[in-house]
Amino acid sequence: MFIKPNISKLKNDGNIYNLIKASRYPFSKSIRNQADFALAQVLDEIKEIGNAAPKPLVEHLINALGKKRTHGKALAIFLKLIEGRRIYFSKKILKKFLKHKNWRIREGVEYILESEEFLEPVEEMETSKMKTSQKAKKGTKNSQFSDVKYKEKEVTNGNTYIVYKASNKVRAMEFLRATDVKEEQKYLIVETPEGNLGKDMIMIFNEATQELIEYGERNPLPELSKSKTNCARCGYPVLPMDNEEQSTKKSSPFEMLLKGLQKESVEPFVPLDDMKLQGHGFFCPTCQTCWCSFCVSETKLRCDICGGTLTIFKS
Repeated sequence: MFIKPNISKLKNDGNIYNLIKASRYPFSKSIRNQADFALAQVLDEIKEIGNAAPKPLVEHLINALGKKRTHGKALAIFLKLIEGRRIYFSKKILKKFLKHKNWRIREGVEYILESEEFLEPVEEMETSKMKTSQKAKKGTKNSQFSDVKYKEKEVTNGNTYIVYKASNKVRAMEFLRATDVKEEQKYLIVETPEGNLGKDMIMIFNEATQELIEYGERNPLPELSKSKTNCARCGYPVLPMDNEEQSTKKSSPFEMLLKGLQKESVEPFVPLDDMKLQGHGFFCPTCQTCWCSFCVSETKLRCDICGGTLTIFKS
């Protein structure tokens, strides 16, 4: 009997192993896609913060590696952490992997055990790291925004709101511009005496009116990265148009212009604002790669990896 997985809860818990199981859920492609996306976000978080990773996240990673079917991306993150000296493991945990079926894990563990600098020397250090990590999560992005104070985190109907307080709107805007939001249904809210501002993965907005103030800046990745769900240039998620949206846009300029790309010698101008506001983007069928509407040219809908013609990304 298969129980429908709660992807949002698994992601919030950092439950890598059960996200892997959900990515193989046989009854819903949508759930499999959601699980793949959530899994990528959790693993990327571990990769990014390394030694500051909360202990439960590391334990879930270890748990996923220890199962009969090791997930490829979990293994890749594990090996990257070893190579980059980004994380510490206890000898007790590592020795369990000396007989792992995957030879790369066995060799990696042997290498760690031979090099004491990879091992957690004392329990106090681990506790200290966890406290530092928790404090960092509740603090601001860096000392430049020490006056912007963390207030609370709220989770409502699958939406996560991380709330801060600032002395004025100028500081709130500076903080929001400097802080990335790369997840759907995640919102930063900064309360000020002059009114509250918010940011999601699309834009900075007035919380009271929900009106756009400005689009969030999307910094490029170190190199282009192929993905069926995230933008190859900036790494942000690309949301597919669903069936209802597609039916209302059958005669839209997007579809007509895209269909005309192969017929026209001069590629037409494509208005992208509507697509940006909805988080939609494009897909290259040739190399199976997504591009967000922020990272493509309005006059040249071409894939910068293979040169293929982009189409609207659909569910």
